[in-house]
Amino acid sequence: MLTDNDGNLYRRRLGEFPRRYLVDLGSDRSPRASFEDQSRQHYVQLPEEVAQLVREEIPDIERWRNMSAPVAASSIRDWLHARCDYALHDLADPLPGRAGDLRAFLFGNERQRRGHCQYFTTASVVLMRASGHPARPVLGYASDEFGENEITFRALHAHAWGEFLRSNDGLWQRFDTTPAGGLAQRSDGVDLHQEDEWEDQAFAPEQDPEEELAAAVAMRQWWWWLLLAVPGFLGLILIIRHLRRLQAIDPHQRCMAKHRNELLRCAQDCGVSIEASTTLSSIAEELSQASGVDLNQTLRQHLAARFGSGPLPEPWPIKEIRQAYAQRQQRRPDSPESA
Repeated sequence: MLTDNDGNLYRRRLGEFPRRYLVDLGSDRSPRASFEDQSRQHYVQLPEEVAQLVREEIPDIERWRNMSAPVAASSIRDWLHARCDYALHDLADPLPGRAGDLRAFLFGNERQRRGHCQYFTTASVVLMRASGHPARPVLGYASDEFGENEITFRALHAHAWGEFLRSNDGLWQRFDTTPAGGLAQRSDGVDLHQEDEWEDQAFAPEQDPEEELAAAVAMRQWWWWLLLAVPGFLGLILIIRHLRRLQAIDPHQRCMAKHRNELLRCAQDCGVSIEASTTLSSIAEELSQASGVDLNQTLRQHLAARFGSGPLPEPWPIKEIRQAYAQRQQRRPDSPESA
């Protein structure tokens, strides 16, 4: 297990999540996170327009600033409970502009000041930070289904809460401003007993174990044949499509492509640089300069056949170009033959 800057434990190769938060049960072995001033400032940052709005509209900010973090968190929770209501459905539309949901939840009319755990958590963390207390939101699960030796977690148990930094020991302490009675509303309209029955039926054996094993073996053999047949079938389709594409190509175009490829190979052997933007005219011009062979007439024929209605041209004089280029190379003063 490794520890990040916030004191959370995590394993390698699992990314930043999932993380396991340490729970302080009073042990003196609880790890302590060292926070520099810069790290503390990170957890009190707010968008300037949000911070200014909170300072102007909520005079209690200064009162919470003079309190310790635990007392301020408790006072903010009571303030939210007296002003806002818990609700999962029929929430108000956000106000225009940035942080519209938060502004409606904190400063709207009575109908607008309704929301679920994310609303209460966001508001409480914003108020804590505006009061100068480092705080952060946490997303996870909070179940209220307790058995004798187990706790059941469902998707509907998704929850959000806050944490503030204790100044005396540098540890994060949880504070949950969502009204406790509101969490039970998450399962309203959900027949949990029926869900459990469906799960029992889904895992109940429907046939004899030996018959089930034989059926599984037969199914496995069938899947092997399917896995072998599918690639072969796809390969056959690709071959047929390729053959059809070759048949669809005009013989005139195939001949032109052959002449072009021969010229490209010759140009590369003669040291002509070829890039994606190189044109047929520029290749012919550079080859003429390198070998001394006049290619203007052949070039006009190829361009007419390629872009116009000209007849199929004669092939490029590849052999003549190569011989002329080789002779020029031999006559160069720096060539080994001339030495």
